[in-house]
This record gives sequence, structure tokens and C-alpha cells, in this order.
Amino acid sequence: MTSSATLTTTWREQAKWSGTASSLKKQIEHIRSWTLALLIATVTLETLSLQLGLYWGAHSVSSRALAFLGAILMAFTGVFHNRSQFKDRMTMWTRARSASEALKEHVYRYLTHTGLYDTDDPDRVLSATATRITSHIKDLEAHTTAIPVPERTPPPSLDIEAYVTKRVEEQITGYYRPRSKALARRRDQWRIGQNILLYGGAIFGAVATFFPAAGLTAWIGVFTTITGAIGAHIEGTRFDQLIIGYQATALRLEFLRNEWRDSLSKKELASVEKSDFIDKCEEAISVENQAWMTEWATKPLSFPTLEK
Repeated sequence: MTSSATLTTTWREQAKWSGTASSLKKQIEHIRSWTLALLIATVTLETLSLQLGLYWGAHSVSSRALAFLGAILMAFTGVFHNRSQFKDRMTMWTRARSASEALKEHVYRYLTHTGLYDTDDPDRVLSATATRITSHIKDLEAHTTAIPVPERTPPPSLDIEAYVTKRVEEQITGYYRPRSKALARRRDQWRIGQNILLYGGAIFGAVATFFPAAGLTAWIGVFTTITGAIGAHIEGTRFDQLIIGYQATALRLEFLRNEWRDSLSKKELASVEKSDFIDKCEEAISVENQAWMTEWATKPLSFPTLEK
């Protein structure tokens, strides 16, 4: 069965805004990563400059060169740490992602002929809805020009079982569960690195205290600053909140799917309940999307003050 022109256009728009949202999110992650890397490099170079100054004189070429390089990196850190720029990127990302998810929801409602699309002219409803959604993000069109939009054929009309397979189960096994596991791995890797620095810093501090003549005490502040910066990075990415949200939504969708199939096996379902079931599933997905986007959008980009 050939897809309608309205459905094809809406599906393409969904792909475009999904790609735009992914691109903006990568920019946000790059800002966080570069800010962290520049902060670590800056505090290391500044401390090394001070140490060399103690041994070879404050005006030594090596000390001044490292101080100069540290100052340059600090300036770049300030650029990446620009809160207003970061906040703008966050706002653009959440708007693009919200539009993408809203378009996807309405495409699946259209394909199942439920809700607003249980009508003789679902294309008219979809066209009006898609136009309304995209009208709110017209100012972001400049960010879509470099986004490749793959040619995708829209899914065919779905009966309830196909909806469960293509929408509900793919969200559970193809997105929420794998995403939760991937985030947990990343979180654990960051925490291992933080713990290594934490315990390593404690050992280094003890050594520096026992051998004060070595002039190592200044590096204790470096360990403290880097450990705190990594902790701020972990908190800023909201790993735990996102993992909990993904797992909870996967479980909610799983319960809804099982409840539907159990009722179906008992022949307790009336045809009118199809729309109610889809409403519950789409609501679960929508609530989770809004929750984790809010978590990201409301978390400021913050790092500890440089310590020397």
C-alpha cells in the first residue's frame, strides 16, 4: 500500500528534526568534554609553571612559557564555559527533540487510526498537526541545513499487534534497555576514574607531607580540582536520573504490553480499548521524554574553581 504524501512528508520531517536534535546534543556533550579537558590542562600547566619557577626562577623561559600557555587555555575554558551559549544550545536541543518525538507520536497514532486519526480524513488532521508542531521551531531551520536526511519509507498502517511489535517492543528492547546499559557503563567508567584520582590524591598528599622538601604540596590542589571537576561532569550528565527514567519507562511499557496480551488471551477486550491502550503507551513514552529532557535542560554547566 502506497503511503500518502502527507505521511511521507511528516515522516521525513521527523527524521530531519531527530537528526538536528542529535547534532545539537553532540555539541552540548562536546562543550562539557572540552570544558573539562581544558580545565584539567589549565590547572596542570599553571601548577607546573609555579613549580618550575621555584626551581629555575619565576622569569625562566620554561616557567613563563607554561604560564602563558596556561593563560591561553584558561581563556578557551572561559569560552567553552559560557553559560548563556550553553543554555541556548540546551534550549534548542530540547525544542528540536520535543518536535521530533511529537511528530513520531502522531505518525504512530495516524498509522493505528486512533484518537484524532479515527476519522474519514486522517491526512488533513496529520497535516494540520505537523504544521502546528514545526511552526514552533522555524527559528531552528538554520541548524538543519547540514543534517543529512535519509530517505525513509513510512511504516505501513498498523493493527494493534503490529503497533506492539513496531512501537512498544522496539522502544523497550531497541532503545530504553540498551540506552540504560550504555549510560550505566559510561557512568561507572567516570566513577572509576574519579576514585582512582581520589585515592591517588590521598596517597600523593601523604607522600608530599612526609617529604616537604620535594615541593609536591602544590600538586595536591591539582588532584583536588580535577577530582571535583570529574564529579561535576558526572553530576551534570545526570547519569543516575536518566538510567532510572529509562528503566522505569521500559518496565511501564512492558507491563502495558503484558496486560494487553493477558486480556486479549482472556477475550476481555472490546475494540474501543485499542485507542485507550495506545494512549497509555504514548503517554508513558511522552512523559519519559519530557522528564529526561528537563533533567538535562535544567542542569547548569558548572565546574570547581581552579586551585593553585
